Amino acid sequence: GQLTAAGVPAVDFAWHSVTNNVTNYTLNVAHFAKLKQNVAPWLWTALNDVAPKNSSGTRCWVSDYCYQPQALLQRHILPALRERVRRGVLQLVTDAVVSAVDVTGSKIHAVTFVQRQARPPSTPPLPCRSLSSSIDDWYSPLPSPYYFKSVLVAEAA
Repeated sequence: GQLTAAGVPAVDFAWHSVTNNVTNYTLNVAHFAKLKQNVAPWLWTALNDVAPKNSSGTRCWVSDYCYQPQALLQRHILPALRERVRRGVLQLVTDAVVSAVDVTGSKIHAVTFVQRQARPPSTPPLPCRSLSSSIDDWYSPLPSPYYFKSVLVAEAA
């Protein structure tokens, strides 16, 4: 499934059945995929909070769990991340992309990020760009007309 704010705000649980050709037994995977004991506890709690059933007992026609992405982010994802940052077990880097990883064998020594911050609007305004024309700018450490940039390195302890 997916958790996204990019047009598909629904969890796409398994929907199919499988049949054993030898025994002819059919397993309804869709039934088991949505059982509470088969869903991560935090996800079960979050979805039942942000995707409440409507008056007809359903959530929406796309999925059993449609939700407003901002509600999931603000009420569940960000608080969980902030708690881990507070405890010192997570370093959270936002508005950034991984530009390099220093690896030896299977050990990661460091991760380099390019972090960007939008520049204030200019006069005259810069032209709007499509996502495909913006991505190269995101990964480049060089300042651009659109972003201030900084390079961050997270090293393994």
